[in-house]
Amino acid sequence: MLHLCEKDCCCRKFARDLYSYAMFLQEGLRVKTVVICQVLRRHKIPYPEYNDKVVETNIALKSLVDNSELPVVFWRQRGLWNSPDPIFRHDGIHLSWDIGYPKYLRSLRDCIIRACRWFGQHEPAK
Repeated sequence: MLHLCEKDCCCRKFARDLYSYAMFLQEGLRVKTVVICQVLRRHKIPYPEYNDKVVETNIALKSLVDNSELPVVFWRQRGLWNSPDPIFRHDGIHLSWDIGYPKYLRSLRDCIIRACRWFGQHEPAK
């Protein structure tokens, strides 16, 4: 599972580099399945266009994954994108311990369970 900090986000180049790394993991290191997690928006943005770039990056990542013949999955974080709950700490960047992190960990758990079920039933072509 690949999940990088949002500060690493810079649109299409980031998406291509991350997808290339997923390909390396599969073809070079024989990792069976790679899950690329959605980049999260921030409540307090470091610069005005930041969240727009996050959306653009996620669209590019999803497009690369959707057009891939490799067993790569794009995971949309559950409960974190438009949460009515205060998922961030007071700084608006880091997830809160009481609401944000539990939601994040549930989303990752769901991701792992679904990927195991799906790829356990549908073996990738060799």
